[in-house]
Amino acid sequence: MSYWIKTRTLFFLSSLFVLWVLQGCGILGDDIAKRKPDSTLPEIYKARTLVDVGSVGFEWSAPKNLEGVEGYAIAIKDEKNKLKALSVIKNPYATHAYVSGLTPQARYDFYLIVLGKNKNIASRYKLIRVTTSYIDPVERVFTTGGLPREMKIFWTPHPNPSIRRYIVQRQENGKFVNIGNVPHRLLVEFFDKKLEDGKQYTYRIIAESFEGKQSLPSEKVTGQTREKPVALQNVQASKDQPKSIVITWDRPINPKYPIVSYGIFASDKPDSGFKQVGTTANNFYKETGLASDETRFYKVVAIDQDGIMGDLNIPTVAGQSLPLPPTPKLTLSAVRKNAAVLKWEVGDDSRVESYKVCRSEKGSKKTRICFENITKPFFIDREMDEKILYYYEVYSIDKYGLESKPTPTAELER
Repeated sequence: MSYWIKTRTLFFLSSLFVLWVLQGCGILGDDIAKRKPDSTLPEIYKARTLVDVGSVGFEWSAPKNLEGVEGYAIAIKDEKNKLKALSVIKNPYATHAYVSGLTPQARYDFYLIVLGKNKNIASRYKLIRVTTSYIDPVERVFTTGGLPREMKIFWTPHPNPSIRRYIVQRQENGKFVNIGNVPHRLLVEFFDKKLEDGKQYTYRIIAESFEGKQSLPSEKVTGQTREKPVALQNVQASKDQPKSIVITWDRPINPKYPIVSYGIFASDKPDSGFKQVGTTANNFYKETGLASDETRFYKVVAIDQDGIMGDLNIPTVAGQSLPLPPTPKLTLSAVRKNAAVLKWEVGDDSRVESYKVCRSEKGSKKTRICFENITKPFFIDREMDEKILYYYEVYSIDKYGLESKPTPTAELER
């Protein structure tokens, strides 16, 4: 007798009872093991199944002779080929049951067995072979590329109302790993953040039911985060500024994304140790506070409106602060007519604007005085006291006020 359609409601009511029974699986196994085979008990000949992703429903035709029948058992064989009950229904009139907690897309051999009232069991039983089903994969998965350091993944809602959530997976080193969950079947969007610039990422989506069963993976989809701004052109660094270096560059023409500022990186070495020394919205930058004749190496990168910075793997440009003016060379240091006479020359005087002569008594800093704005390459000191040793040093001065190193000290006494 078959009445699957007519008794579907009864099937699910019976299933609730079976679910309670399944909680005692260890006891169920012992129940079968302790029973003695009895060839007089009837055999079930007709049975049908309704296969789900992680469960199977059973319907069978009850034997005509129920005398001596206590109920039924659904069992499988364990690794030792012994029967283990998954469900025991102690009602001879029952014709429906189910088992759950199965693996999707897995093959199972179930045995439908008649149980007797006298702790006996039918010696012949019905073999039912099934393969569990699966949840269809999520369809039509997309990515939105070009976002700053993040990726948007979205898809069409799964048509199965039993879907509770989605699992988002990203491919890493050839394997897909879980990176996030989306908590509702109708929410079909996920943002993967804190990604690298200009890098491709591959994703797939898995739907999960309220029973914790997962669908087949969706098709893979690949997207790329926003590229870094392109390298700047015509980057130059000065070599003629006093105690500073000016770096200039060309503004990008028609950049893909608006450039709002520039980052300046500097180092004392041409190939390592670069640190950011400044940011500017202009296409020039001045690094100050340097020593005279100091060499620095620079990299300049564009920064777009979302803070994406250009690649630092670019050539460097060298700059140099202005060296000190040339040191004068004394050609005469003598006392003539009770006055100190100093003369000097400078090999390349193109930068020299003036000279300075400093005098001290016996080298004491407390007695040091300087005579500035000397425009000719000589100096006469008529204010020497007798029997005092004077030390003289001469400096050249350029238009920026930079002083050369002093000449060797000239010692003169009247």
